[in-house]
Amino acid sequence: MTESLPHAAPEAVVTLSSRLLFSFLRGAARLATRADLPLDRFVELAQLAYFQELRRDSPRDLASVARRLGVSLRTAGSLNRRARGDFFTPETDVEPLRDLTARLLDGPVRLSVLMGEQGDDEEIVRLERSLHLLRESGWLVYSDHEDPEIGLATRLRSFVSDDIERRLDGLNHQLDILVASVHQRFHVGNDTSARARSWFFAAREADVSPFIEETVRTLRHGAIDLEESALAQGSYRRFGVTIAITPVEDP
Repeated sequence: MTESLPHAAPEAVVTLSSRLLFSFLRGAARLATRADLPLDRFVELAQLAYFQELRRDSPRDLASVARRLGVSLRTAGSLNRRARGDFFTPETDVEPLRDLTARLLDGPVRLSVLMGEQGDDEEIVRLERSLHLLRESGWLVYSDHEDPEIGLATRLRSFVSDDIERRLDGLNHQLDILVASVHQRFHVGNDTSARARSWFFAAREADVSPFIEETVRTLRHGAIDLEESALAQGSYRRFGVTIAITPVEDP
């Protein structure tokens, strides 16, 4: 692609966006069919996902979210009530841990500043829970001050766990990177620092596990080296990489 889509005709951008969305929904539909999920449940989950994404941009303006969704305020309120509970634990409990560690990447931040960035009491409670969990895990350091500075205790951070909520959060994180990659490639026209590749290959089952370990280790060490260099220079932007290796069904 030699021309980025922001300069293309509006109808072309809309058409491409729909085409890209259909490709992602194809994957979601494949999961739904394997679980024999009813169509109305599939549509309901799509509505909730769309609502949550818009609410992320306007957390305190439900009316604005309703307008962008093209629904009544009452319907938006119903979606808001449904977007709570244990079903959304990965988004409400684990995702804030990622957000907090990303916020502290540049260096320590005063507790009062972190608190001041929260929009409502629910977000403050979520921040306090995240601070407690990360401090108990040894990820944070606090300065000895009435309004302490809070910083990361280590550059090496892993959210990998056998806990189902963390695994689902990891899936969300992987898909976030894929969506960002698609946006950069198709909408922005970035063919230098955004890239995706897929290969199908034949292998013996016993050889795949060491291949996975070596690939992940190489990527991880390379990412850590890049981060250390960028932080030392003080000029950087955030990047993401995701990898998936799996047996696939024969055509």
